[in-house]
Amino acid sequence: MPAQFRMSEEALQTYRELRYREDSKRQGLYIPVGFILWEDEYPGDENDMLPRGDNNTRRTVLSFHAARWHYWMDGVIPEVYADLWDEAQRQLPDWPGFQRLYVDEETKEAARNCRDAEPQIWGAFLADADEVDVVDDGDGLSRVSLTYRLDKEDNHTSWWSRIKNWFVRKASSRTK
Repeated sequence: MPAQFRMSEEALQTYRELRYREDSKRQGLYIPVGFILWEDEYPGDENDMLPRGDNNTRRTVLSFHAARWHYWMDGVIPEVYADLWDEAQRQLPDWPGFQRLYVDEETKEAARNCRDAEPQIWGAFLADADEVDVVDDGDGLSRVSLTYRLDKEDNHTSWWSRIKNWFVRKASSRTK
């Protein structure tokens, strides 16, 4: 099933107000999917890179970032994202992300690193979950629900500690 462009009017208005800034800082997002974005491409702060509340808007934003990632790597928007991509360009012609369709090899490598880290991060989340529910919506994205019993007693490291430790190891390996 192809990805669909479904943003709330409020989100559309907010994203329409974003403007490209040459000095914008590049950032990596690892959860829910690994990709690169710049701080002028989203309306929140670095702790709120994806829209909250409206799942359709969130899925739309994730999908156009995924489409752009494929464009960087393969030079083409995959068919599953083609209609969404066209509609995003029509609805949000000034979105700063459309100014970054051609990126250097360093940025592509950073994007690959974010995507490659995704399974490890999800593995840390899943390792201690008591229940896991994954629903494939058929549009290139899946919904994941994890349940943790906080009352159980065991010797496992908490999932948050595992994630934090993974980032610390990753950061220290880059400085060597």
